[in-house]
Amino acid sequence: MKKRIISAILGTLFTTSVLAETSEYYAGASVLSAETDLAGESEYNSGYEIHLGYKINSSFSVEASYLDLGGYDLTKSNAKYSIDTDAIYLSALYTYPIGSFNLIGRLGYLSQSSNVSVVPAIDNFSDESGGGVLFGAGLSYKFNKTIEVKTEFNVSSNTNYGLVGLNFYF
Repeated sequence: MKKRIISAILGTLFTTSVLAETSEYYAGASVLSAETDLAGESEYNSGYEIHLGYKINSSFSVEASYLDLGGYDLTKSNAKYSIDTDAIYLSALYTYPIGSFNLIGRLGYLSQSSNVSVVPAIDNFSDESGGGVLFGAGLSYKFNKTIEVKTEFNVSSNTNYGLVGLNFYF
């Protein structure tokens, strides 16, 4: 009987400490508004972001993301361009707590690709791709151990975007 009571107490203690642990992995999604520069033209579009992250400690995280930066049509020199842009990035995040909120700093590398179709077809025109340093800042608020809301503004060589989204810790 004593063994059962001790086992139950120890099991409760260890289960509670495991449940109290903050998860290190998270996934999230955001809606965004982006300004994309392509071939000397700037366009504003809405899009979305999905990401996976790993929290190294209370201050540092790493994150991999996919961005759909939207599409737009452009008429120039009697040709109609249809352009769809997406990107992926890998970044490090620094989080600084201020009360219930967290300031976010981001530094990483963004690789962007634009699919371009032209009517009438132009022989010497092709899709564009490129990459560069990504940096940004934001603010987050964690409702509980599993749900966090965030807002950010990020800048790279060809794209600037603001976003609002959710992170889910698991």
